[in-house]
Amino acid sequence: MVSFSFDFMGYPLLLGQVDGLSMPFVVAFSVIIVPALWYSFAYHRHRNQSIVSVLFFLCSLGTVTAGDLLSFLVFWEGMMILSAILIAVDTGRRDLRIGYRYLVVHVIAGASLFLGVIIQVSSTNSLDLAGLVPAALPFLILAGVIKAALIPFHFWVPDAYGQISPGIAVILTAFTTKVGVYAIARFFPSLSGLALLGATVAVFAVVMALGQRHLRRVLSYHLIGQIGYMVAGIGALSDIGVAAASLHMFSGVMYKGLLFMVAGSVLYQMKTDDVGHMGGLIRKMPLTFVAALVGAASISGLPPFNGYISKTALKIALQGDPVISLLLTVAAVLTAMSFAKLLWDIFLREKPQCEGGEARESPAVLLIPMLVLAGICLGTGIHYPLLTDALVEISIPPIYSVGSLWESLYPVLLGVVLVPITAIKLRHLARRGLHDLDFVFPRLIEGFTQVGRVTRNTLEGHLQTQLLIVTAFLVFLIWMWP
Repeated sequence: MVSFSFDFMGYPLLLGQVDGLSMPFVVAFSVIIVPALWYSFAYHRHRNQSIVSVLFFLCSLGTVTAGDLLSFLVFWEGMMILSAILIAVDTGRRDLRIGYRYLVVHVIAGASLFLGVIIQVSSTNSLDLAGLVPAALPFLILAGVIKAALIPFHFWVPDAYGQISPGIAVILTAFTTKVGVYAIARFFPSLSGLALLGATVAVFAVVMALGQRHLRRVLSYHLIGQIGYMVAGIGALSDIGVAAASLHMFSGVMYKGLLFMVAGSVLYQMKTDDVGHMGGLIRKMPLTFVAALVGAASISGLPPFNGYISKTALKIALQGDPVISLLLTVAAVLTAMSFAKLLWDIFLREKPQCEGGEARESPAVLLIPMLVLAGICLGTGIHYPLLTDALVEISIPPIYSVGSLWESLYPVLLGVVLVPITAIKLRHLARRGLHDLDFVFPRLIEGFTQVGRVTRNTLEGHLQTQLLIVTAFLVFLIWMWP
């Protein structure tokens, strides 16, 4: 990758800087962008959305290859603006409030990052990514946690990705949260309790996924869960932990992209993503079922798919912590339960077709990127040394051993067995739905909007009141000025 530098107001700006940490992100982003763009354009046939998607990809790439804080900030904010445009254009005709809520959250993250950069530069007179001062860390941590969708700032993912079209979700899910993970790994990898936070997120997200009946919301929670795995690896405080997190990031980008494409194909045919209205699609959409099976096996960590490679590497990195290992095992069991239930409900069970009409196999233009990603999930699982040699700088212990195979198989087998045992309870849970912060968040934003509207109406035409407020604010600033 071409790198270059130039001076800006006396500060050196470094662009296109690739090191051991950023290399896996560059590779993953560069691999996913072609099938993701193909699928997105085929789904929407909207050239302007494709142009914005390319710019969004370039900003994502710029963020993970920025060699200074100012470049990092500029590309970060560029991602925020472009992603908000994609969501607003996609949902504008249905509900512009989705894009508005998404923008509010990411403006908070961007403002927090901006404050952290200002504090760092004012304290050190440097834009260096290393040597962060303690006063800047809380703001950088808040920005990274929001972007990565960690608890309690995860609610924007199901609120946005659970409602936007899969053609746009395929683009956004590949990059946005992964840049948040990169920020965590770059700025505060040794933060105390990071591994426990990641493992807790993994379990919480899968529990929430089991309580959803809409396919896009299910996948949105699983996206959060996979971020939890990555953060747990970073929190292992070892080179192999960061390497395992990088491998899982690459694997997650591939199989989550594949699963959102499957969701898009099902929605394209059925005109709904309500799993309760589906059934028997294996006969109508056999190739889509194969892609779904590969994605489900990958995210569940089954060999010989790429999820098995990265999750085994994570287990090796975290084997010294029994609590974290136990939480990730629970998450693995629940993940297998969730996807076994999804495959059964959507493809395998006998149920009348929903009101969306007669389903048929997706057109070839949608199938090709799905099958490409399915091939990558399988190929990088079988020939994993090619993947590890390209992404990480340290050697990974043997992956395909009897012990590793069993440790990956038994949570999946247990999860599959638990599905029929808990079927009635899971069906009732999904029908009722588990409410999360994303249930409160839209109402909170609407409340602030109402307060703003009332305030505007109250002040409208009252010049004296407005002048009084402005004067009081200026007096306060002068009084606080050192």
